[in-house]
Amino acid sequence: MCPMSPKRVPTTSSSELPSARNSVLPVEVLRYIHELAYLCETTSSATLSQVCQLWRLVALDNPRLWNHIEVEYPWNLEEIEVYLRRAKNFPVDVKILVDFSGYEWSQAEKMYASSRSHWQEIGRLLSQKHEQLRKLDI
Repeated sequence: MCPMSPKRVPTTSSSELPSARNSVLPVEVLRYIHELAYLCETTSSATLSQVCQLWRLVALDNPRLWNHIEVEYPWNLEEIEVYLRRAKNFPVDVKILVDFSGYEWSQAEKMYASSRSHWQEIGRLLSQKHEQLRKLDI
């Protein structure tokens, strides 16, 4: 392959990338398709990474698919960490959804109190990436 030509998806090792055996799409084209699907909100980054091994490799290598983090109560801190790691050094937008409107005040107060350590952990995670943090909505 000419070093000046677009990088092509490897097609020789079917054991490494079994779904790429007959693929002729350059990685850049597949990455662009992923971004369009994600931006049009027709699919999630997690879904794109679960189609096949090839799509997973391309999706995990694209920080644009992981830089919008939306979490709702009860928060999955592991998921936040994964998204922050996959976003690499790309600017990150975080939206934390807190909706206790369907609960009595006493229930909501207990839920908030029990999530205090989660709030602290979210703060710790985001403070580690503060230079990347472009937007934070609560």
